[in-house]
Amino acid sequence: RVCSFRDVHRRMPPSLCQHSKKQVLLLSFFTATDKNMDHTPQNWKSKDGNTIGLLNRLCFTAAKNYRYIVEVVDNSKLKVPVMFYKIYLVKYYLQFTDWLVWLDYDLIVKNPHNWFEQYMDSRFELLVTDHAEDVNNGAFMLRNSEWGNAFIDHWLAVSSARNKYPFTDNGGFAETVMRFGTRHMPPHCRYNGGDCLAKFTKKMKPQEMSKAWVNCLGEKKIKVVGPWKRTNHRDMRQIRFVATASGFNSHGWEKWKARGGRTQDTFFQDGMFVLHNKFFKERVPNASTTCPQVSWGSR
Repeated sequence: RVCSFRDVHRRMPPSLCQHSKKQVLLLSFFTATDKNMDHTPQNWKSKDGNTIGLLNRLCFTAAKNYRYIVEVVDNSKLKVPVMFYKIYLVKYYLQFTDWLVWLDYDLIVKNPHNWFEQYMDSRFELLVTDHAEDVNNGAFMLRNSEWGNAFIDHWLAVSSARNKYPFTDNGGFAETVMRFGTRHMPPHCRYNGGDCLAKFTKKMKPQEMSKAWVNCLGEKKIKVVGPWKRTNHRDMRQIRFVATASGFNSHGWEKWKARGGRTQDTFFQDGMFVLHNKFFKERVPNASTTCPQVSWGSR
């Protein structure tokens, strides 16, 4: 079925036409000094290195008629550390859309027959793909609302201490998710600011701190929203952790990950929507970098 709004025609499943009037903006950024990518328009059309991942996403967004902004920045000229630039971009561009979809540069669309509108629900302001333990912001959907803007401001505030949380901008994001998701819950369920930081000791090495952080987040999530199941959503007030199996941000499986006790069912599997992985040449479908493609329509 063709859903039309403001002379924009999109071939969406009938069940999603209710969302066709919602403005959706996809957003990413690249650094101009990336050694693997010469950021000139001509070379963006090539199929070398990271450009394959970019072409994959450009073709998907073109086929679905999404607006997609890709900022190219010279990190030597940034006034903030490049690893925290994402927060400022999201804060700026959120005002121009109803829903903002953040996409890290290392995401690969593997099943293009999905739509971001399929995740929209009036009950939720923030949508992230559920991970068995941690909270990952490689891709997320944020509504332009009072709640959404307050979330961004808080994320920005907690990230002002650049080395306080593990995983740079993702650490502050996870902290904000836990605070906002539980702030109106009973005291025994509420996440108090810095709960997981309290797990650190002065003797810990950075890798040990990261592991303690992830384990703590997993424990806190289970306490509030129950245990992880691959096909189940977990909801925390206005935040939905979209089921791993049907989400839009899952990491690839490598055998070495089993050493930490992780299992393959918590990672990306064939048929899923978006793979979070840097091995573009090996994992980007060849057909997905040539657009437009009729075969990339809805099913």
